[in-house]
Amino acid sequence: MQESERTMRISMRRKKFNEASFLQALESTVPEHVVRRDESVQETRAALARAHRDLTVERQEERPGARRLVTVRRLLIASGTLVALGILVLALFFLFVRGKPYAKLEVHQGEATVYRTGGGAPIVVRNEVDLSADDNVTTSKDALISIHSHKTDRIRMDGSTELSLEVLDRAGVAFVQESGRAYFHDKPRYKCSVALGEVTINKVGGGDCIYTTDFYQGLARMRVIKGDVEVSVGKAGIQHLSAGEELLAGIVDGERQVEVAGFEPQVLEEEWYQWNFERDEQDELEQEPNANPGDEPEPGTEPEPGTEPEPEPAPEPGPSPEPAPAPESGGLGLQYMCGETNPSDNQVQPRFKIMNNTDGTVPLSEFTIRYWYTVDGERPQNFWCDWARIGSGNVQGAFHQLSSTRSGADYYMEVSFAPGAGVIAPGGDSGEVQCRFAKSDWTDYNESGDHSHDPTKTSYAESNKVTLYRNGTLVWGTEPPSAPAPPPEPESGSLGLQYMCGGTNPSDNQVQPRFKIMNNTSGTVPLSEFTIRYWYTVDGERPQNFWCDWAQIGSGNVQGAFHKLSSARSGADYYLKVSFAPGAGAIAPGGDSGEVQCRFAKSDWTNYNESGDYSHSLTKTSYGEWNKVTLYRNGILVWGTEPAGN
Repeated sequence: MQESERTMRISMRRKKFNEASFLQALESTVPEHVVRRDESVQETRAALARAHRDLTVERQEERPGARRLVTVRRLLIASGTLVALGILVLALFFLFVRGKPYAKLEVHQGEATVYRTGGGAPIVVRNEVDLSADDNVTTSKDALISIHSHKTDRIRMDGSTELSLEVLDRAGVAFVQESGRAYFHDKPRYKCSVALGEVTINKVGGGDCIYTTDFYQGLARMRVIKGDVEVSVGKAGIQHLSAGEELLAGIVDGERQVEVAGFEPQVLEEEWYQWNFERDEQDELEQEPNANPGDEPEPGTEPEPGTEPEPEPAPEPGPSPEPAPAPESGGLGLQYMCGETNPSDNQVQPRFKIMNNTDGTVPLSEFTIRYWYTVDGERPQNFWCDWARIGSGNVQGAFHQLSSTRSGADYYMEVSFAPGAGVIAPGGDSGEVQCRFAKSDWTDYNESGDHSHDPTKTSYAESNKVTLYRNGTLVWGTEPPSAPAPPPEPESGSLGLQYMCGGTNPSDNQVQPRFKIMNNTSGTVPLSEFTIRYWYTVDGERPQNFWCDWAQIGSGNVQGAFHKLSSARSGADYYLKVSFAPGAGAIAPGGDSGEVQCRFAKSDWTNYNESGDYSHSLTKTSYGEWNKVTLYRNGILVWGTEPAGN
């Protein structure tokens, strides 16, 4: 019977159970010789009922486990599929989105450093490179760079600027600016963020426009030059800016400050803006078919010799302040760099930075810098600011001749700053100021021994021989001391001068005076203490050039400079001043300087009319005394008579 029950259970598992059919099939399997009794049938039915109950219980116990097994398996399969799809999406995103070049970086001056999103060594760029999303760009302090994006026309940055490139869904790309100054010329959908501490200016709308971003007095600033711009600053809402307006935002005394005001149009004359405007024009020409743009002027390009206009003679300065000790550490200071280490060329190229180590903001317009040097041949001189972070248009230079020579200096070049130069924040500096000056005829300086010149300063460092003043008061450095007192003046009549007319035609295009200085004293006299003045009329105002054709003491030791009289005198409205370098040596007692053959002419070689010129004498065809050419020792007249005033 137990075997029959087992057989029934198996059968009942394999097909749908029907008790009557099953009982009929079971009875048909009983052999004919087995007696079929009612009690046997009853036992079979009882066994069938027990098997049915057991099967029902087993199915109820087995079904929940089976369902759980199926559910976990499906969940694992689904989870694995989702993870695989996520990895695939991320891979495609980084391959086709984050790694996609969104902009091109072009370096015009200096260099830039690019830090890639995926890490690795920084890339130093001196020409151009593609930028991808989240790349970070920093610039060298003398850099000028452009960034061109498919979503914008152009972006440019000057030195000390740091930007990072970000992806902004359908809006394209944005730059987050951390420092420095940037110029944007962009399309309507382009976005920009300028972050400073807790304040961020977001450019969110506007048409085709031009604007700049920088930092001013501890605030983030956006200045609109063209078009209209919509910006948001935190919870301050949308601000609308038009051309000629600027927005300043920051934290002042713990509170968020947002201010919109107009700016002076003169600031657009600064070199920074002018350079960008010129680049815009150049870019427009390059985008036009068959464009043929001219040569692009580069910042700092040197002019050709002789092309600069001759400036007015420098005014005589008043007494210079007495030397003062350098200020204590932590105050105001100055760093200097020698831009050209050759001490015997035709340009002097000092570079400066003003340091503010105080706890207050200082306007740059309160500062002046003095660079002390020897002129080595009196000439009109020209000044240039080749580049400055504050804008070269805000930097001026002037030349001042000392009333008496000092150690290593008979001139100083004074650098000053316009109000548009801005201020120096506490702990900050002015940024680099690259200066350069030269004589109008491009003759050489001899910088060896000049008080402020230091060829070892090939990078910025403190130098107390360049002096800094605030509101006229010395705050940094030491002025050169007075030169040693000259020897006692020789007896009257013991110094003299001889003159010879080197060209007797009074109406040609050159004047050719020749001189000898006579020392009839008992002492040796350095030639560098002497100057000679030759008085004449210019007969048509032009720039003029001087040459020493030959001199016994060496023509390189002879310099000439032209001085226009403030009011005409009898037979003169100009004088030629001849001076001598220390290398000219000295005149022994009873000796002379030897012959000094001079010549000068106008830049366009037009004629002079020497007839009636005070110092000119056709009769002096050999050397002889002539009191209408004057001789000075240390600035004091020792020979001859100056022309009388009209």
